[in-house]
Amino acid sequence: MLIQQGVSWDEYEELLEMVGEASSLRISYDDGTLQIMTVSQKHEEYSTLIERIVDLISLRLRIKILFYGSATMRKKLKQKA
Repeated sequence: MLIQQGVSWDEYEELLEMVGEASSLRISYDDGTLQIMTVSQKHEEYSTLIERIVDLISLRLRIKILFYGSATMRKKLKQKA
């Protein structure tokens, strides 16, 4: 895992453009702090398993839950993604 402080929002968005959506990197940003980590196949397997369990529980309890996977949510005003 790589953590870099003092990164601007524009630098973060530029990095996302360079890396692209198909990358195996997970990139997050919070108020000037950039975090980059690799995502292994084992991580993805656990993530899928947890998603399925949560989905079954939500169906049983009749609670609507939206799954976004590793989609990037950008909030420039709060500078979090």
